Amino acid sequence: MSLRINIPDCNSSHLQKLAPSKWKELRDYYLRDWPYNMVGYYTLDNFIRWIRIEPDIKNVAIYVLRSNNRDPHAMINATFLIVDRYQLFFNTLYNTNTNSLRRALSLLDWSPGYKVSTFLDRHKEIVLDIINEKGLTLEWGNSATPMGYFERQNAADLELNCPDDIDLRPLSEKDCEIADALWPNRHYGSLFLLKRLAKLNPSIGAFKRDTNELVAWCFQLQAGPLGALQVKEEHKRKGYGSLCVRAMVKILAANDCDTFACVSEGNDASFKLFKSCGFQFIDVCNWLRTNPIKALDTDWEKEYSNMGTCDELLNKCHLMKLQPPMWPELRDLYLENWPHNMVGYYTLDNFIRWTRLKGTIRNLTIYVLALNNRSIPERTSGSFIIIDRYQLFLNSLYGQDTKYIRMALHLLDWSPGYKVSTFLDRHKQIVKDVISEKSLTLEWGIESTPIAYFRKEAANIFEINCQNDINLRPLSQVDAENINKIWPNLHYGSLFFIKRIIELNPSIGAYKTNTDELVAWCLQLQSGALGVLQVKEGYKRKGYGSLVVQAMTKILAARNSDTFACVGQNNQASHNTFKKCGFEIIDGCNWLRTNPIKPLNINWEEE
Repeated sequence: MSLRINIPDCNSSHLQKLAPSKWKELRDYYLRDWPYNMVGYYTLDNFIRWIRIEPDIKNVAIYVLRSNNRDPHAMINATFLIVDRYQLFFNTLYNTNTNSLRRALSLLDWSPGYKVSTFLDRHKEIVLDIINEKGLTLEWGNSATPMGYFERQNAADLELNCPDDIDLRPLSEKDCEIADALWPNRHYGSLFLLKRLAKLNPSIGAFKRDTNELVAWCFQLQAGPLGALQVKEEHKRKGYGSLCVRAMVKILAANDCDTFACVSEGNDASFKLFKSCGFQFIDVCNWLRTNPIKALDTDWEKEYSNMGTCDELLNKCHLMKLQPPMWPELRDLYLENWPHNMVGYYTLDNFIRWTRLKGTIRNLTIYVLALNNRSIPERTSGSFIIIDRYQLFLNSLYGQDTKYIRMALHLLDWSPGYKVSTFLDRHKQIVKDVISEKSLTLEWGIESTPIAYFRKEAANIFEINCQNDINLRPLSQVDAENINKIWPNLHYGSLFFIKRIIELNPSIGAYKTNTDELVAWCLQLQSGALGVLQVKEGYKRKGYGSLVVQAMTKILAARNSDTFACVGQNNQASHNTFKKCGFEIIDGCNWLRTNPIKPLNINWEEE
């Protein structure tokens, strides 16, 4: 498909619907003269992504201008029109003859009425001329919005600074109902618009951690700009709008995209917000809405299309790193079917807390299945894989199809060798199958540990009867070396592991009052399980094990968390301790370690 530039006379031409297979070629013409062709590029790229996810998407068509006399397959100036439901998008290459755009707009059937969206200042006079020549009337007139621009190369320097009482996560359908109800641009069809944007494009919401209230949000519109950015009235002037903008910049940069936003003229607060985030204003976009001559009989609020069958989806999926702002949404999928999804929830919650405390953590990655570089955990049983140094954690939602976690494990690079940790009985056969199919060898085989569970509501039932000669307090980094030396699971990298757990997670030690000797201890592992529970040899059978378990149960209950522990299959003493403390066995988890094929050159003790 060739391109013809600056044809002086476009009158001998016609509009032709462009097949989706040609959309990418059209889009790539807009890579020239960046960022002046940015809006055209991102508009086309949006619909290319959408049609990959929803091949049967309804009421979307892309039209190009073809010459009647010259090469009939050539596109003139890469001029295009996109009709998406009641919205109209268009563009033509920067610094080319605009006669082709004028001709294309004159050939369009305007009778349904359109919300003409995100059209550039250099095209405004053409649009107004066409509306005048066709005798169209406007529901509302031209709204000019200066365009702020942020290059993706600068995103790493943009600090997020998320407050401790705020969770950031993508918006759900239910969140869209709140956003639509408060949106100043709310209109017939806008709820479907926001729901579709949240489903198919990046979005972000700021939620109060204690109440889960949505207080601020931001979407990405079809042409690529940030849009529907809003902060609830009672939460303004707290930096939540800036927080959402910064999060979106980082999400888009991770997808190799620049960010731009259209800011309403006269909205000084928004201008200041985007300038404070480092945006530069480089152009102006415009919006207007024409009245219909003959309205379409379409219910814009109910127009949904399916996303293909599970098997079709599975064949198209790939493994993708999930960016930290997306982790809370994945975690919250695991709130259902409690406590069957408890391990998945607490594993993700652990790493969400860690990144808040430490920022970027080395050698930590969360992978999910994705389609066209867009994560879709809600459609792939919430399947995830976490690589934390030499440890691997995995999970998928209880009662849902396990073929997705099987596929994710197949796609993973197993060459470094992993300690596969805390994986549930329902995933044991899958892990064994993948290891067999990949011909991996084991340093040590599967160790099964029943899961003992204690509900937070029951933590107030018992009192901690701490003996007078014992002090309870959190463990210190000095304690880590003593704990590691006598830990039955001592291994290369375990000292750093214990030090980090003590630094970032709850822990408890029982110390002799007169000598300050540490005699018993308990930590919380990355999966949320109690672990490294131990009593020194000379102090066993004195109730110190039960004491530290009960103390940890109360500490976690105060943080609104249930408690669970993985108890060695043949460790009768531990079974008795947890049973005595009121724990019940509800499931089983497993552990194994694969040998490396090509080990990483990393000193796990000095990391």
